[in-house]
Amino acid sequence: MKSAFLDKVQWGLERMVNRHREKVYKKKTTPKTFKSEAIDWICSFLFAIVFISLLNMWACQQFIVPTGSMEPTVDGGDRVIVNKRSYGTELYSYGPKRSDKTPERGDVITFYNPEYASDGAFVESLRDFLFLGTLSLVNLNKDKNGNPLEKMFIKRSVGLPGDTVKFKDGDVYIHHFGVDGFKDELSDIKSEGVEYTPHRIISKDSYGAIRAYARASGYRELGIVDRIPSYIKDELEGIRNLKTMDYYEGEKEIDNAVYTYEPFRTDVLTSVSGYQNGIYVKQGHILPLGDNRDNSGDGRFFGSVSTSSINGRALCVAFPPKHIKGL
Repeated sequence: MKSAFLDKVQWGLERMVNRHREKVYKKKTTPKTFKSEAIDWICSFLFAIVFISLLNMWACQQFIVPTGSMEPTVDGGDRVIVNKRSYGTELYSYGPKRSDKTPERGDVITFYNPEYASDGAFVESLRDFLFLGTLSLVNLNKDKNGNPLEKMFIKRSVGLPGDTVKFKDGDVYIHHFGVDGFKDELSDIKSEGVEYTPHRIISKDSYGAIRAYARASGYRELGIVDRIPSYIKDELEGIRNLKTMDYYEGEKEIDNAVYTYEPFRTDVLTSVSGYQNGIYVKQGHILPLGDNRDNSGDGRFFGSVSTSSINGRALCVAFPPKHIKGL
């Protein structure tokens, strides 16, 4: 009985092997046509795109840096490799994560733009598939004017859960939960053994002109230009020498000027209070900032972001060749 069973198993395996050999022989001896060649190429191409899409979704991802907000660490147009598993793997684009980990201070992260209006997981996945399948030539993710939408940002994780972060003259001050007082960012990261240096363009001497310009703008908003103090007019001369504007500091001074004359406006009172108290980073969130501090739209403007929206950790710059380096 046992011998008969083994004979059947052997017969079945030999039959499978012979069928496979017949298929291989038939494929080799059958003349290739343009149609069969085209089908083979299309199938291979589609398989490659599906494989890359799955790799891009669950393992690592190539990300094209949209702006210069992280210069000189990463330049606009650089292509970076992102580890999608560093803080938990998302099941699909804009989908839930299998786990949700918090980045460490100083990590360079990619995350979904909190001001981006998603069209749903299916549409986003389809757009990503076409983008990869056409080697980045077809990008359907555009606004009404045909400009590419920034679906994801790349910034540095600076504020962690429990921190309160304040900004003055472009500098960052961090207060940790349970610790007295604020520490400046550079001293704070040094004490934690973290290494990075924010890039600054605006000098300290320029902030008098920035505040004067912003306050004058507040007076214009109120329609009381004739009440602009003389000391503000004197400071305005320095605005001509500025290479760029600290928009956060500017918005803060505009609100302060408006608050002086309209202290009961709820929107202005909320803004002024926020500037004075700083941004509190609640649990499950981080505060991302760009290394190019004087030219970055980051957490100073849209606040902290949920760790569930973090896409991954940037590992290295992969292109162009002269920019290749680890992050």
